[in-house]
Amino acid sequence: MGRNATYPVEIGPLVAGDRHRHVRIERPGSPAVWEACASGADLVAALTMFRPDLDLTDQSQVHWVGSPGEWPRG
Repeated sequence: MGRNATYPVEIGPLVAGDRHRHVRIERPGSPAVWEACASGADLVAALTMFRPDLDLTDQSQVHWVGSPGEWPRG
């Protein structure tokens, strides 16, 4: 996935055969982290750990690469 530094959180596209969406989370003063999230609950847990200051509903902070709010099935 191409990196878009405009957004502190970038949620990668749905990929056929992949059970996760790959999420890049920018951290001030530290390298970005990548998390594999299979659900919205996984995403919330990752943000709680790495960026509790971010609002998941704020489109200026969170960018979905296609299919916003959707998660892989099975």
